[in-house]
Order: sequence, then C-alpha cells, then structure tokens
Amino acid sequence: MSELKLNFNSKKSLCVHVGEDAGKEITALLEALIRKVEELERNKVDVIPIVPTTPARQVIPISDAA
Repeated sequence: MSELKLNFNSKKSLCVHVGEDAGKEITALLEALIRKVEELERNKVDVIPIVPTTPARQVIPISDAA
C-alpha cells in the first residue's frame, strides 16, 4: 500500500479550519493527487537517449576559409 495517506486527524483539522464542505473538497483533491503520484511512480520508465549527444559546433573563422 501507499506511504502517502491523509489520516483522520488531518482530514478533521481541514474541516474544522476551512469548513466542512471545503475540507472535504480539499481532502478529495489531495487523495486524487496521491493516487496520480502513485500511478506515475508505478509506470515510471527510464529515458534512454536514442541520438548520441554531439560536441559543440566548431566555428570556422571566415578569414581562414578563403
């Protein structure tokens, strides 16, 4: 299960300080964000560069080109 979780005291504190409806709405939003973070962590993949990195471009002075 998840390490991220709102406990009863946190939910109750939100409801007391911002009101019952707003507290429930904030709690629902936080729980949705927790679920999304967990989903992203489960589906995380390493990114492997396909195109090799190239060194910085070499600048050729115009006077030497002639």
